[in-house]
Amino acid sequence: MPKPENSGFLPVVTQADRVYSVSEINNLVKQILEDTVDHVWVEGEISKHTTATSGHRYLTIKDEGAVLDCAMWKNTVRLDFKPDLGIRVRAYGYLSVYPPRGSYQLIITQLVGVGIGPLEAAFQKMKENLLNEGLFDESHKRPLPQFPEKIGVVTSPTGAVIQDIRRTIASRYSGIEIILHPAKVQGEGAKEEIVAGIETLNQRYDIDVL
Repeated sequence: MPKPENSGFLPVVTQADRVYSVSEINNLVKQILEDTVDHVWVEGEISKHTTATSGHRYLTIKDEGAVLDCAMWKNTVRLDFKPDLGIRVRAYGYLSVYPPRGSYQLIITQLVGVGIGPLEAAFQKMKENLLNEGLFDESHKRPLPQFPEKIGVVTSPTGAVIQDIRRTIASRYSGIEIILHPAKVQGEGAKEEIVAGIETLNQRYDIDVL
């Protein structure tokens, strides 16, 4: 039987074509990745770290351009330091794919601390400069109302953040009004829009907290 012609840009599925399930594709990627990449050393800065009730540790290491999810199984890695946020580490392990989510991660079998990472060092330097400028002085702080009635929010009107805020407030308190000032939260012009939103809402005396 001749293969049907396709006059468009999309390929035509025929009986001879193998159609994979999502699970099969993810397992195929897992097999290829684990068979291709041997154990590797990766250096980066810890940006997330959690310990599950099972005892397994999950962390994310990053550099200036990317992040990498990692996992350490319980009782498989002996640590001689506390893996706090901002610590620069060298992680040894193998790459694997978690098929249900189609996400890959580094399974760590050895973790070595190498000091404070450059991103954390830059953050601490900025924090020190702001402290010296007096921006964290207690005299600048205002008491927060225990039960605010009107909350100002500066964020994207279409992002997940505002939906999470609305959902959380609705589930815990009733009658609270949210005043949204739309602003880009990343990319070019985001900083200026956020500053403008704060300045605008700060001029309103009916908002209890921003």
